[in-house]
Amino acid sequence: MRPLTCGHTEIRQTSPKKATGAKKTAPTGAGRRTAGPKAVLESLIDDGYFSEPRGMGDIRQHIRDQRAINFGTSDVSPTLTHD
Repeated sequence: MRPLTCGHTEIRQTSPKKATGAKKTAPTGAGRRTAGPKAVLESLIDDGYFSEPRGMGDIRQHIRDQRAINFGTSDVSPTLTHD
């Protein structure tokens, strides 16, 4: 390869370096964030979803079907029992 010159500075072209180590990947959803369990449950309260008694399975199913968010029981349960 022939070096390029720019004024008094010589610029040399180098071959591209190979990536080493672990690949960096974009977060799931390409940076899109979903609301956490507390925010989702507060939204359901505001929407009147709990106007009748609901079981844990019903709550999780509703969130999965209506909000397209899949929380585990261990994510939702503590939020229901704490402030």
